[in-house]
Amino acid sequence: MKFNLKFRLTISYILISMFLVLLLYIVSNYFFQKQFQTYILEQQDIKNEEIKQVIVNAYSQDGTPPSLEFLKEFGDNLLEQNLILSVYDKNDVEIFCISCIKAEKCNHALKSAEEMMSDIYPNFKGEYVDKRLAIEKNDRYLGYISIGYYGPFFFNESDNRFVQAFNNVFIFIAVLSFVISIVLGVVSANKIANPIKKVIKKTKDISDGDYSGKIELNTNTKEIDELANSVNVLTSNLNNQLILKKQMASDFTHEFLTPLTAIQSSIDAIIDGIFEPTNDRLAGLKLQSERLSRMVFEIDKLVSVSNEKIKLEKTKFDLSETIECIIKTFETEIYAKKLKINSIDKPIFIYASKDKISQVIINLLSNAIKYSDDHGTIYIEVNQSKRNTTFSIKDNGVGISEEDLPYIFEYLYRADKSRDRNTGGSGIGLYVVKSIVESHNGKVEVSSKLNSGTKFTVILPNKK
Repeated sequence: MKFNLKFRLTISYILISMFLVLLLYIVSNYFFQKQFQTYILEQQDIKNEEIKQVIVNAYSQDGTPPSLEFLKEFGDNLLEQNLILSVYDKNDVEIFCISCIKAEKCNHALKSAEEMMSDIYPNFKGEYVDKRLAIEKNDRYLGYISIGYYGPFFFNESDNRFVQAFNNVFIFIAVLSFVISIVLGVVSANKIANPIKKVIKKTKDISDGDYSGKIELNTNTKEIDELANSVNVLTSNLNNQLILKKQMASDFTHEFLTPLTAIQSSIDAIIDGIFEPTNDRLAGLKLQSERLSRMVFEIDKLVSVSNEKIKLEKTKFDLSETIECIIKTFETEIYAKKLKINSIDKPIFIYASKDKISQVIINLLSNAIKYSDDHGTIYIEVNQSKRNTTFSIKDNGVGISEEDLPYIFEYLYRADKSRDRNTGGSGIGLYVVKSIVESHNGKVEVSSKLNSGTKFTVILPNKK
């Protein structure tokens, strides 16, 4: 069975409160009982001395014991306090014994004290205690008194009421703490659970495709505030992605429609006999189909980069060797434009995603070849320091205008619309480059001048 957060938090507050109250009761009761028992023992010793002093004062100056009537009255008074008095002379002869006179009452007093202590301490192990104190007057030893009681200590009615009051106060505190813990638990649980409920509702809205609005919370809990902010950022990103997908669909529809219309109209004209299927017309159709293929490839690259942002499979590899291998794949294009490639071949190892860094090099080198004039030169440099590894690809081709330069890494941006349509560019390549480099915590820089060439520099950190 699953319980909601509010219920769990409330129960947690109650259990913690009960535990703390119980622990406080046990600890305080232990020390209280120890101190109170010590106090009772000390008071009993003081009382014994007072009893002895009363007996001593009752003796005459010549050492004659007090009268039997006095001892009976005094013994009865002590018996009411569950104390049993006996008096002996210096020869150990019994002068007075209240238990001999009122044996049944003495037994009742001891039994009463035992029952009272058993009620307070169920495991209390008591026994009869006989305290003997010497009777001395005018520096003469006259005998001793014996004070018997249930011990090692016992509580009288006043002591018992005090202990009961102490326990009642703690019971009241426990009940009050229990009630307060419920109230605090409900209030605290609401402060935590209610904002989370708002976050849950918003996430459900997101799962239903509703990306509008933001979560507005009034909370002092840092984690909940961060959670709400994260969901708000997620909502904003998903909304932007939705807008981007719609824009993407619109842009690619337009981009695909132009070559498809040209291919369809040409084929229809050939079928209808308007045009002859000459080599030039077929070559034009082939050019348009190749443009479509390149655009499909650009879309595949974009999807690949978006997925790779989630996870990069990094390995250690030789960047210079990778660049040389990629150069060989462009031999046909390089030969066709009579280009010269200047690069270095010293080993430089980096820790990164080899596939994705290769894609960066392919995109940059492809652009350099595409926009270089015939018989031009492409320069490739690789350098490594303690912190970073840097590689750059520079051409001396058509370049990029100053006003277009800040926007070339934006999605679907094309510096020269007519030129990119002819070459099949979709404005995705440099966006892909920037996305891959940033996913490696690196950065890409560009410097260019119209009709003088362009230089792209990629900086990757050496940290794993």
